[in-house]
Amino acid sequence: MDASALPPNSKMQNCLPEAVLLHILSFLPTKFAVGTSILSTKWRYLWISIPILDFCDHLLFSTKSTSEGQNDTQLTFMNFVDRVLLFHKADLLKFCLTCKTTHDPSRVNAWISTVIMRKVRELIIDVILKDSFAFPKCLFKCEALTVLKVEMDAVLNIPASITFPSLKILHCRHVGFLYDQLNEEVTLIFPTLEEFIMDGCAWLEIKSVNIYAPLLKRLDIDDDSNYGTSFYDMNIYAETLTSLKLSSCICTYTLQNLPLIVDASIDLSSWETEKFGNIVDKLLKKICNVKDLKVWGDVIKVLSSNMPIFSNVVNLDVVIADSLGSGHMLNLLHKMPKIESLVFSCGLYNCYDAEQLLTLTTLPQYFLAYLKSVEIRPFFGNKIELCIVKFLLKNARLLEKLTIISVSLLSRDLKRQMDVSKQLLLLPRASATCVINFS
Repeated sequence: MDASALPPNSKMQNCLPEAVLLHILSFLPTKFAVGTSILSTKWRYLWISIPILDFCDHLLFSTKSTSEGQNDTQLTFMNFVDRVLLFHKADLLKFCLTCKTTHDPSRVNAWISTVIMRKVRELIIDVILKDSFAFPKCLFKCEALTVLKVEMDAVLNIPASITFPSLKILHCRHVGFLYDQLNEEVTLIFPTLEEFIMDGCAWLEIKSVNIYAPLLKRLDIDDDSNYGTSFYDMNIYAETLTSLKLSSCICTYTLQNLPLIVDASIDLSSWETEKFGNIVDKLLKKICNVKDLKVWGDVIKVLSSNMPIFSNVVNLDVVIADSLGSGHMLNLLHKMPKIESLVFSCGLYNCYDAEQLLTLTTLPQYFLAYLKSVEIRPFFGNKIELCIVKFLLKNARLLEKLTIISVSLLSRDLKRQMDVSKQLLLLPRASATCVINFS
């Protein structure tokens, strides 16, 4: 196409430096970036040098609903990826592969091997595979790779020892990890890793997982997966960890001392109460320096008398999703002498024996001595909730604000809402400056 025949804005685009054009193309899905080759001779081969490749198979989906049409689309997509990688010449900043239909694992493996040779820095794989899968060995030796995000509803075969020399961010979602040599122990070595997120993953037939990450700052693990129940021990060596989130009912966690920990969210449960109590005690002792703590009811239930004092906790979020006695909650608050903010993010509806709190005549001088803010959501306005609110107002001498967000059922009942509001306003307060916000 002759450039003189192009409209004015197209002429301006042709005058832009090649580096600028490549930067613009890098924001497009690769299907559309390749499509710009028809614009002019200048654009014909630009796409082979773009630093980001983003493949998504649903961009090729047609209105065909037959299995034959879907198979044709899958083949077209795989052939398209093959051709692009064959002609593409530049090193890669990022390679993103999103496949919402099942694809051949061998083709996916070949694509990953190719982009590793292109010194890819960020690799994002979100695929559905027909069979189990194994990453090419070159992936674990890639010194350019700094970000790896994997989501695949498939079993991933892994070696007994994994090392990523330069990886800083690792996200794994819905992956079943399996060592095909029936080794019961797997070791992960991440010398430069700073962020590690595992969501809905499982360690299949693996009894012990060792993680060495001396520079790790953030660790999030939620092992609620579709792969069934598998029990294993996870040993974490991450002395610079500042943020920890654990959600598990099937794993034993062993942590090294975490002197730099700032925030933690602990949601653990188990069928073996005595063993579970020991696990919780050991875990909490490792994070006793934390400042922001979110803790679930099952953990609170098994807290022992020798649990350490959390003297640095300023912000406490208590999640009571199942029944919890007020005595358990009182025990927790005794261990948090300097909290300033207290949140009940699942409300107080599942508490019981709240009346016993009002019979307490002696409490330590430090109890709730620093508490300035309380938030309860959702709030039903029942007797148990009002008892706990009364107890908090009675003992929090520096309380500045009590925020109560009512459940939608209460919000729609204006008469009932007005009645609850009056009861709240009439409750005695140890703090003369406390403001109650009820909505």
